[in-house]
Amino acid sequence: MQPLPYYALGENAYARRQYDEALEYFLLEIQADPQWIRPWMSVGMLLLAQGRFEECRLHMETAVGHIPRSPILHMLLGDSYLNLDEYQAAIEQYQLSLDLLREHGTAAEQVQVDHDRIRGQIFKAMGDCFMMLENDEQAMEHFRQAIAFGESSRELSHKMALICIESARFAEAEEITAQILETEPTDQTGHQLSGYLAGCQRGHEALQRAMEQIRSYEKRLNMAGKLFTQLGKRSEFFLERVQPGSEEMAGVARIVKKSQKEFQKALRRIALQPGENDDMGQLTEDLIGAIMPHFKTHSELLDDVQAQAHKAVGDPCWNLMGDDSKQLLIQALYLEQRYEQARFSSGLTGIQYCFVLERELKRHLFYPFKQQFLQECFEPKKETFKIMANYIGDKINLSLGQMANVLEALKDDNPHELSGSMEALRQFTSTRLKNGLQLINSSFPQQVNDLAINYRNCWAHGENLHPEASSECRSIVLGDENTTGLLATFLEELR
Repeated sequence: MQPLPYYALGENAYARRQYDEALEYFLLEIQADPQWIRPWMSVGMLLLAQGRFEECRLHMETAVGHIPRSPILHMLLGDSYLNLDEYQAAIEQYQLSLDLLREHGTAAEQVQVDHDRIRGQIFKAMGDCFMMLENDEQAMEHFRQAIAFGESSRELSHKMALICIESARFAEAEEITAQILETEPTDQTGHQLSGYLAGCQRGHEALQRAMEQIRSYEKRLNMAGKLFTQLGKRSEFFLERVQPGSEEMAGVARIVKKSQKEFQKALRRIALQPGENDDMGQLTEDLIGAIMPHFKTHSELLDDVQAQAHKAVGDPCWNLMGDDSKQLLIQALYLEQRYEQARFSSGLTGIQYCFVLERELKRHLFYPFKQQFLQECFEPKKETFKIMANYIGDKINLSLGQMANVLEALKDDNPHELSGSMEALRQFTSTRLKNGLQLINSSFPQQVNDLAINYRNCWAHGENLHPEASSECRSIVLGDENTTGLLATFLEELR
């Protein structure tokens, strides 16, 4: 089929970088002939390049309805899902694209296309999806397939090395980073990964040594248990207290060494005086008195860390938080304190602060709304706001960025007409918050979105941010001496 006038005008506008004008012409061409694939492809690629992923998804879903055997259109639809964080849906479209490419080639596209290049792009995108779903084996396999079909081996090798490092597969990580630096000695990311690997290996080795020390200590503790059984005094009290009370990881070895000396003294005394029960009773008291200062019960340690977390958020917020959010916060603060002097940056604590805010927004706003809304008649086909329709229909679980997009849509100055679940959510939010929609009309949704884009999504995609990123994220979520955090801003608005 020869290009029609609208398509030619669209190509001309695109060449002049008048992208909105080009899009209008391509859509007019589609309206004239929806069976011609070229304008559909141009619309999909143009919208993806502009970051208009939701629009792209809507157009590509319509496109595959008209031309179902096109691997390119299914690939573009998969790209839309990937950028909307709907990873499972993206994988399904990519797999369908591969199947169509194998069975029919690109006959539907009516253009010459390098099939291996398309396969490489699809396998790379599928690897990214599996990586986000934390399916490391599938991610690695698809990245290897992408390299085999000609995708950039260096970029994918970076991702595979990161997966191996964070899953403690250090030998594989060493092999991959060595290949990267052998091929390109000045590769900055390769050197960063090599440094990150070395730091993780040192930390892992230190942990292994500490565990060996603890296992050695456990053997001696069993010996002490036999002693306490024979002596029959206060043995259970001591055996319950097996958590080191040292403030430093290096203190574990010191505690073990001191404890060993006390046990050796006790055993020597038993060997010298095996039948004097009174002396053995005193020995038990002396032994416990010498060792107890080095230990705390689990509940004591938990109380210490929980008190820090409680203080960080304040009484009102703490009482409103769910147990899972409290545990995430406790873990993040504990790790941040223990590894404050680490030389490499990790998003582990920062992303946990994001998850705390994400869970509390869902717990107090989105989840109770969903429960209330499902008691009414819900017709997904009438929903124009697909994020809420998919959430209510249990197709997605709502990420922090998706929730921010929903809140932005509830603003009074939003020009788009709300319908269905979104109008119901607006009414629900107005009654749920003390000041109605005041919080929603403030900068709060944009701040949540900035947190998702600049921190949460970066870490989730495996990016290594600057060393201060985790502490910045903590200040944004929890606040500091001068500002109130997003978590308290939201929880304090609840009725």
